[in-house]
Amino acid sequence: MNRSILHIQVLDLQRSPIARANVKVGGASNVQQTSPGNFVVYGLANKTIEVVVEAEGLETEQRQVSIRPGQNIELFILAEKGLPAYRKGNVRVPFRPSIEKLGITVRGKKETQALERWLLEQQISIEKEREPGLIVIQGEAAKNSELAYKLRSLAGVKAVGPVVHYSSEGVAFLSGNIILRTVPETNRDQVEAVARELGLTVRRKLALKDFWLLASEKTDLSLLEECDRLFASPLVVTAEPELAFTVETDDITPTDELVDEQWHIPHIRLPEAWQRLRDANPIGVTPGSAGDLTYGSANLAIAVIDEGVESQTDGSGNVTPTHPEFQGNVSNGQPKMLGFFDFGGMVANNDTPLGSHGTQCAGVATARAENSSTVAGEEEGVAGAAPNCRLLAVQVPSAGTETEFSDIYLWMAGLDPESDTPNFPPVLAQGADVITNSAGGYNPAIWPVSDLMDATFERLTDEGRGGRGTLLFFSAGNANSEFATQRPWANHPRTFGIAASNENDTKAGYSNFGDGIDLCAPSSDSAAGLRSIVTTDRPGQGDLAGHTGGGNDYTDGFGGTSSATPLTAGVAALLLSMDPTLTWSEVRDIFYNTAIKIDFSNTDSNGQWRDTNGDGIADYSNWYGFGRIDTAKAVCVARTLIQLDTPTVSFLDVPEEEPTLRAISFTVQSFRNFTFRVVDGPTTTLGPANSFVLHAGDTATHTGNWTCTASHPRIWVRYVGTNAGDIAQGVATVQCIETGEEFSITFTANTIERPRAAVVLALDSSGSMNDSAGDGRLKIEILRDSAVVVSALAQEDTGLGAVSWDTDADLANATPVGDAGFEVIGAGRAALSSHVGSHVTDPTGMTAIGDAVVAAQSLLNDASSDYAVKAMVVLTDGNETESLYLSELPAGAITNRVFAIGLGTPENIRPAALAQLTSNNDGYLLMTGNVTTDDYFLLTKYYQQILAGLTNTQIVVDPDGWLAPGAKLRLPFYVNETDWRVDAVLHTPFPEVIEYVLEAPDGQIIDPGALGGEPRSRYVIDGATAFYRLALPIAAIGNQDPTRPWHAVLTLNRKRWQRVLEKLEQRKEEYIRAVAHGLRYAFVVQARSTLAMQVNLVQSSLEPGALVTVTVTLTEYGYPAVRGAEVKAIVKRPDGASMSLEAVEGIDGVFEVQFNASMSGLYQVHVLASGTTRLQSPWTREALRSAVVWQGGDNPLPGPSAEDRFCRFLRCLQQSKGLDERRLRELGIDIGAVGKCICSKRRIQKG
Repeated sequence: MNRSILHIQVLDLQRSPIARANVKVGGASNVQQTSPGNFVVYGLANKTIEVVVEAEGLETEQRQVSIRPGQNIELFILAEKGLPAYRKGNVRVPFRPSIEKLGITVRGKKETQALERWLLEQQISIEKEREPGLIVIQGEAAKNSELAYKLRSLAGVKAVGPVVHYSSEGVAFLSGNIILRTVPETNRDQVEAVARELGLTVRRKLALKDFWLLASEKTDLSLLEECDRLFASPLVVTAEPELAFTVETDDITPTDELVDEQWHIPHIRLPEAWQRLRDANPIGVTPGSAGDLTYGSANLAIAVIDEGVESQTDGSGNVTPTHPEFQGNVSNGQPKMLGFFDFGGMVANNDTPLGSHGTQCAGVATARAENSSTVAGEEEGVAGAAPNCRLLAVQVPSAGTETEFSDIYLWMAGLDPESDTPNFPPVLAQGADVITNSAGGYNPAIWPVSDLMDATFERLTDEGRGGRGTLLFFSAGNANSEFATQRPWANHPRTFGIAASNENDTKAGYSNFGDGIDLCAPSSDSAAGLRSIVTTDRPGQGDLAGHTGGGNDYTDGFGGTSSATPLTAGVAALLLSMDPTLTWSEVRDIFYNTAIKIDFSNTDSNGQWRDTNGDGIADYSNWYGFGRIDTAKAVCVARTLIQLDTPTVSFLDVPEEEPTLRAISFTVQSFRNFTFRVVDGPTTTLGPANSFVLHAGDTATHTGNWTCTASHPRIWVRYVGTNAGDIAQGVATVQCIETGEEFSITFTANTIERPRAAVVLALDSSGSMNDSAGDGRLKIEILRDSAVVVSALAQEDTGLGAVSWDTDADLANATPVGDAGFEVIGAGRAALSSHVGSHVTDPTGMTAIGDAVVAAQSLLNDASSDYAVKAMVVLTDGNETESLYLSELPAGAITNRVFAIGLGTPENIRPAALAQLTSNNDGYLLMTGNVTTDDYFLLTKYYQQILAGLTNTQIVVDPDGWLAPGAKLRLPFYVNETDWRVDAVLHTPFPEVIEYVLEAPDGQIIDPGALGGEPRSRYVIDGATAFYRLALPIAAIGNQDPTRPWHAVLTLNRKRWQRVLEKLEQRKEEYIRAVAHGLRYAFVVQARSTLAMQVNLVQSSLEPGALVTVTVTLTEYGYPAVRGAEVKAIVKRPDGASMSLEAVEGIDGVFEVQFNASMSGLYQVHVLASGTTRLQSPWTREALRSAVVWQGGDNPLPGPSAEDRFCRFLRCLQQSKGLDERRLRELGIDIGAVGKCICSKRRIQKG
């Protein structure tokens, strides 16, 4: 069963919490007092319960309360026994009557003067004319009822009744009417029947559903008894006495020093907001033209209901504003003034405003901008928040009833109140979009909010602005106290209650506060010595001129919540200007989520920020509501921009067989959520059928945000390259579900030959390559065992070449670049394999890496230009000891990619120059360190990884180990929709002794015989490498589930293995390892794939202590991979210890991890990544990198010595005949012997 919460507030007549109250809730024993006068009960069933509230010395009240799902709030007002009371909704409101006083409201100035004369003739004491049109008289309690009856018959008298509230702040009295709310579907006959029983008449059916206005002949407090009897009727929901009450303005008159600038405009970032609106202008709309949004939309109107904005009426009845800021037209040519109406005098002008307050509020909200003055070159006065919006000036009656105010508000919004008041204005053709009210009703009269006003606010926000809701702004008041009882309309859930902050972004000292404040805006704070607000004033009544020689039509002394409220209302008009479709609740949400949390560290019990929704973020303050308005951010967030970025989706130059994704892409900026769906297509209109297919569903979404950040919803479309020269075209239609807008998309595609790669191996043959590698093999043997993998695994169209080098490069015996050809037997493979197999060392050879690089570049230069990618892989085991040094390479000599493998430790090889060369030429350096038996396949893997990277192939998994006789290994790996060709590669010294098959996700087995009918898939054994080369999908097994793994299944054949052991008996160490562990293997899966991992390793130095940064970039079809992948780096340190480091994803698809290389030596970095594709298919990727540091690593790069330069000079002279050797011999100098003596001694040193 759903359980609900009941909040109970208990107040006294002064609206103060009653700390000693006792609350009993039927069926509940867990009533908790949360603060004085505030109680809460949790876990209530949704039913009607009885609530009893009592306090010592006060009258107990009991009430039946219907508990609804969620939050329930009930208000109780207790007073001493015997006081009269009226009802506001479900709340009983006791009061202390002024039984000798009568309140009278009069229509019009002449009628008021006539009434005053009549009262003097009758010798009736006028207590005070409180406001124009309101008179309070002092009578005799016993005779007031008869007097009231007489007064009602006088011309111009609107209402007469006993005073129920009277103080220096205001007056409220019973008007003689009753506001009735009936159950739905009650008709007029039924209401009239109920009324007749009590001697009442039905004055009118109010425009609000189920509301009626009844008239009573009662002129005393017995009217309240009629209300109680009505309330007892089963047809009646509520029966409230209509009160007539005064209003008060919420202005402040600061005493601080005058200022001459509108500091509040930049403070809330209005200029930036205006610029954002200008940027949102439709194409072709220029500043100042009809559709210009810069200063707000000319199609919107703001109503200021206040003391009036002064007008003048000429002899022809034309009404115009007297203030220049409200004269002239807005950008669409319509008058700035939408209209005037004075509801005190019931005339369509504000010729006799009650004061300056309305003009001041109107100026803050909507004074014109950039309007010329009468002085050439000077623009007039000030600017409001929404200068280009129109203004409806409404002069509030000095005193009025709730029925009148309900009618007024409905009328301002362009709704028909169906009023029967004489001279009530006709329905507006254009209602106000925003209404601002900086005048509050006298609190005892309108608090709690009546059923009538509650329904009024609901209708305004449900039906105003064509159903989107009129925005209602009310000032919170300036008494520095709880606002809810003083300004209950500001506390209504459908209105905006605005508090005031100051220019220091702290609470304005006077501003009311409390739970229910919506927002705050900057205003005056004279008590803190801070500035006030500069705005318009009644012409001639201010203290500032708007232009040279002008009248004092402006003031620099405005403030209070009276200023904060129209300022916020003007900003709201800017939000509607940006998007007229915003609902009132969307405007509220934008304000709430963009407001600045000012004074965040305050610890005041009312002012401190607190969490309101349980997300752990403090988002609300009783001082500031949800914060101080930030116009620029709010206006930005209000904008909804939906833009198709790709009306044409082009698949340009797609290689044969390669699947490619492109996106139908939108740019969307909005706080709203949007869904985009393909409703037609994709349809291929030219080329092979079904050339364009949806890849990851037909839908993309934008998730609304409050950060003014655009997203890019993408619907993915897939095209697979067919045959070179093919072209295709297609179409699709995408609809935005929420708006119904449709977008047409065109597809184009063409297929080209697959780009080919060429690679040259530069193999070190210096004398040190005959040294032991550390794993039982010589370095030259490791090279021959490993480099041959390039010839085995190369794609058929990959170019292969090689050159051996030591002191010099052996170009004469180099293998020129040629296509690999078919597996095993292809000409290019055979040539490279032969070169590697015959590669031997020169015992006297030195290490001249520069010569190797130049030779490899020469071979690449001679290779066909059909190779799109060209690269060299330089392997060396020693430090540079001979020219040509890498530091001697001329600029621009190397034009292709360079990779390097160091067979040894950083201390021995000192690869600073190699590291620089590879990083400058789009490659990287790999090092083996001291090779052990555990590193048997390391160099093989290095070569395979480099080759894979050059041919757009990704390493999927890379395990290695030992296979024992009789054991069956199942090695898992994933293949998904991003992969279209897979090599499952087994490296082992004796592949013929392993029974090697693949198991598909559905259990089907692929063995060498299963691929007999597959034209593009095969099983290959080439030397120490066996592999399945699969073109997907494989017809023999069909499509497979990409969410489940494949397996390589390895079994060591016992009989064949026994024959291998017999051969190994002569190699003792190797034999012992084989008997103990079995056959060593490495299993590497590589895939041609559009899910790519790029790894970049950067060192801050080559000295110990360097910071090493590894950046991993993951892409799927060229776009950032799905966020949330896991990436880690397993780092093996020089001392053999390993550490696992988790990489952190910054921007989508980019991960970074760092470590400190504190000790000298090699840091082997193994990068592992895993995640899911856009179709939720798992994937893995692996890569190897090396970081190297050694003492002296940052020293200058090695280069030729003085001796080297002399010998080079001497050889040049000899070769060019620059020396007369015969003449030298005659002088006793043997130049050949000199050369041997000086230049040959280094030859005996190993490289």
